[in-house]
Amino acid sequence: MDSSTPPKSFQKNSWANRLKSQIAGLANETLGLVISRQKQKELLGTSIYRNAFYLVITNIVGPLTNFFFWIVVARIYATSDVGLASATNSIAALLGLLSTLGFEFGLVRYLANADQNTNRMVNTSFTLGSLTSVLFSIIFLAGVGSFSPALVPLRQNPLYICLFILFAIVMTMTILMSNVFVAQRHAKYTMIVNLISCTLQLVMILLLMPFTHSFSGIVAVFAFSGAIALIFGTIFLLPRTLKEYRPVPVINIGIVKEIIHFSFTNYVANMLWSFAIYLLPIMVVNLLNKESNAYFYIAWTMGAVLSTIAGATTNALFAEGSFDENQLGTNVWRCLKMTYFLLIPAALIVFLLADKLLLIYGTDYSSKGRLLLRLMCITALPLSMNSIYISILRVQKRTTLLILLSLVVAAITLITSYLLLPHLGITATGIGWLVSQSVVAIFVGCRLLKLRKTGQI
Repeated sequence: MDSSTPPKSFQKNSWANRLKSQIAGLANETLGLVISRQKQKELLGTSIYRNAFYLVITNIVGPLTNFFFWIVVARIYATSDVGLASATNSIAALLGLLSTLGFEFGLVRYLANADQNTNRMVNTSFTLGSLTSVLFSIIFLAGVGSFSPALVPLRQNPLYICLFILFAIVMTMTILMSNVFVAQRHAKYTMIVNLISCTLQLVMILLLMPFTHSFSGIVAVFAFSGAIALIFGTIFLLPRTLKEYRPVPVINIGIVKEIIHFSFTNYVANMLWSFAIYLLPIMVVNLLNKESNAYFYIAWTMGAVLSTIAGATTNALFAEGSFDENQLGTNVWRCLKMTYFLLIPAALIVFLLADKLLLIYGTDYSSKGRLLLRLMCITALPLSMNSIYISILRVQKRTTLLILLSLVVAAITLITSYLLLPHLGITATGIGWLVSQSVVAIFVGCRLLKLRKTGQI
């Protein structure tokens, strides 16, 4: 044996000591952040932390508003109407995501270097997104009897049809506009638009209470509150972000060619990931019933608040990495620290209080949804690590691996849920989500450790 080679036991101890040192350093850094105002100011002076902070606030305010919104709705509307409205909300969100064509990723990756084409790139994305959302909405409504028979009431009234199409357009434009703000590192404007929409939701549902008790009233609140917030953002906030911006319908073929490959490959990966989320309510309402979907949707929405923490920090990481890829390693470590600093205590609190939090909606929501909510709390831990790695892949334009990981998540989630739903009820969806994220997290954890060991993060 070469005397210059350290024994394996020494190597293991050395690695363990380095890990302990890193954990101790992270703990000291976190404690210093909590007690030091100067460090808090320095933190918010760093672009990735500042934008992540605004996005975390955005992603917390939205679900919290939904929390109170659905409390009101659950106590006023019939459970079947709540189930139908929540399924409509999910499918409109899915169509909105489909209609972006991946341009939200192209905007973040290319907008910082677009120079004179900045406004044309934004308007091209908005125009194509809006047209596509109208097309996809019409296709869905035409085939809703085959796609989801439970949602056939959506096309039985011209008013419902118009509301649904408007809802889908709002979903599409919200995604695209938010990513323009993130790309330009003005995430505070995303927060403002979200606050306007959420406030209007609460106000409008209270105003509509005496006049309607059908699911269409719930859908109308989502559609019109989002539309008003978008109009405000377009008129007042986009011009502050983009020099001399004017909303003009245009399709610039040169810009489309420039960003289409990156946008579309990320689009495919995101669709695979999102199908697992947005198709679950459709699966529940068809394999079980509308009432079960109401219990599922409330528990899932509450649990999804935790995953929005990683969504915020990783969006900021993607934007910062696109702006300066040389700082990716430093920003990844910052993102990891901020994500788990916020996530771990939040997940623990929700896990312990799951039944009591759901009890606000009613005893049935608590008894039938608490196990699903607790599974969502556990899943948030591996999901956050996976989300950080996905942002790394996007910055590095490694789209093939991105698609493969998303495919694994979608396949395991949907297959497991489909097989277990008839036997375990809505808890099956939480099991499928946990298993899929955990399987991917094993691979991702090994990759992150390797990147850390080689000094890349």
